Amino acid sequence: MFNWFKILWQLNDEKLIEINGIDYTLYLVFLRYCAIFFAGLTIFNLIFMIPVYVTGSPTATPHLNSTMDHITVLNVSARSGKLAYTYFSSLILVSAGLMITLQKYRLKYDSWKKKRDPRVEFKTDADVAHYSIMVSRLP
Repeated sequence: MFNWFKILWQLNDEKLIEINGIDYTLYLVFLRYCAIFFAGLTIFNLIFMIPVYVTGSPTATPHLNSTMDHITVLNVSARSGKLAYTYFSSLILVSAGLMITLQKYRLKYDSWKKKRDPRVEFKTDADVAHYSIMVSRLP
């Protein structure tokens, strides 16, 4: 079911371009960057945010009814330090990670489009090969 995911990680970008072309490869690279970003976000939440939520309590004597009540944002609202930590770490770290991911993708997009732009004159036969098709068995 997830064989496509292994292929996406094992093939390098140049091989993906040969197989799919630039537009489809950019989409696959975007998916790869999204997977990396969300994996990092998940690890950040597991290591830093969930322990903060679990150890907090909204009142001095918590009356929590279920297990899910222990892992909510309300558990950090009693202490302003925990509330500020969760707010700013989420806001700053997640935004910074997203901006870095988007910047890396944008740089790759610009370099590939510049390298394969059809409006630029061809310099080698390899450049021509990127825009040609093979026709065979014509009478």
